[in-house]
Amino acid sequence: MNLTLSISLFLGALFVALGILQKLNLNPKFIFPIVCITLGFKENGKWKLGWVKWGHSADQSLFYNGIFCLRLMAPFCLGIGIRWAGANPAAREFLHTVIGWKLNGELTLEFRIQSDIASSAGATAPNVGQAWGWNAGTK
Repeated sequence: MNLTLSISLFLGALFVALGILQKLNLNPKFIFPIVCITLGFKENGKWKLGWVKWGHSADQSLFYNGIFCLRLMAPFCLGIGIRWAGANPAAREFLHTVIGWKLNGELTLEFRIQSDIASSAGATAPNVGQAWGWNAGTK
């Protein structure tokens, strides 16, 4: 069991035991992306400086591959991703951290240092089509 899962399970168990968790969740229709900024990634095998994406789209990803990713959503969610390598899909090569309400309406506090394989597996269900390494994936 990794540290992320341990912290998430502990906080989840604590909130459930206190009867707080479900009362803090929001209806997903009230959660919407404001901006996502991604810097330093590959697209079609070529390095790109970055991009900025405003507003809501059909894409449900909280993070995009790149050296740096910042995502802000309303009413409050801040996500930061930092990647320091991208060669080995089994190596723990990037950090994902989130505080606030995710697109599914769940309140979360996450701090994950993980591999592309773990990211593709997802926390509760597989992330279908997850890009690996420095590749940008969908946006």
